[in-house]
Amino acid sequence: MLTPGQAGDCPQAAWLLAPHLAPACEVVADTAYDSDALRGLIAAAGALAVIPPTPRRRHVPHFDPCAYAKRHHIEQTVNKLKQHRRLATRYDKLDASFQAFICARIMTLYLN
Repeated sequence: MLTPGQAGDCPQAAWLLAPHLAPACEVVADTAYDSDALRGLIAAAGALAVIPPTPRRRHVPHFDPCAYAKRHHIEQTVNKLKQHRRLATRYDKLDASFQAFICARIMTLYLN
């Protein structure tokens, strides 16, 4: 799913996560995804939200720093994708060609 650059990620997260949530799974995300609505969706599915709370929260939910360390692997993969200037700056004009380049880059990372 591609969204405009000014669109926030958190409103799209519920739509993306809903089909993949299962009991006893962990959803690891950064502080930008710390919303009551998203945490409620994750809890309703029986999954665990591993999201660090924002400093302005009155009620601080449980947070497991050891489980959050898994996010490092996701960040490494995204950084490998962004090593290509074409992908990082999004030179493609069409969404289809941009998505095709992302798929091709993921395949080369997987095969290496």
